[in-house]
Amino acid sequence: EQGALRFGASGEPSFLAGFALIGVYAGLMEAVAARRGGAVLAVGVNIAIILLTGARVPLALALLLTTGILIVQRRILTLAALGAGAALGAMCLNLLSFLRVVDLVQLGEATDLSNRNLVWPYFKKAFETSPFFGWGVGAGKVVIPNTSALDALIGTNAAHDEYLRIGAEGGGVGVVLLAGLITLWVGHGTQHLPAAQAWLMRLIFLSFALHSATDNTLIATTSSVFFLWASAIFASAPERTRPAP
Repeated sequence: EQGALRFGASGEPSFLAGFALIGVYAGLMEAVAARRGGAVLAVGVNIAIILLTGARVPLALALLLTTGILIVQRRILTLAALGAGAALGAMCLNLLSFLRVVDLVQLGEATDLSNRNLVWPYFKKAFETSPFFGWGVGAGKVVIPNTSALDALIGTNAAHDEYLRIGAEGGGVGVVLLAGLITLWVGHGTQHLPAAQAWLMRLIFLSFALHSATDNTLIATTSSVFFLWASAIFASAPERTRPAP
């Protein structure tokens, strides 16, 4: 996009960013659980991967959560290193224009919706025409047909907003049920975790909820990995309450 490079590995850059964001979550959980230096390093590596993919929302969420945890844990040297790195990056901004995030900032398009503004009206219309119960499971795949000119133009017919997609498929009732059930699951799963880890998991799910407003977080492969990881954290709560060796 705009000539900038995006690291995509063997798939889409956004998918890789999603997996790396889960890596950030996992690293932060381990850092909070045992204050392991290796966990912080893993977080840094995954943030670097997200930066290379050019995915802006995952990058912002990863940086916000990581900075918050570092502040709470009073990791002054790490925060100082991050600040120095940010300052150096700002000084060398022109040299980093090959990165999509930097390129978009320089072009004044950092808040550009990447064609989401073309897709969202269709899903809003579908939701508005059946606001209570939607059009049924899977309807999100036909709101914009694969044969449409828009799909051919932008290369996708996905909503890139799970609230709109669920609204189109299950209506307001579906959105409330899904959000409510996930909230209950998280509340139950975190009640046996140590306090710091419980609050971090809640913040992680809040981050997931925010991310869901701009991406396909529930229908992408990353969702399987995210919920598997979260389930493992909840299941390991008894072990996590024991003091670290």
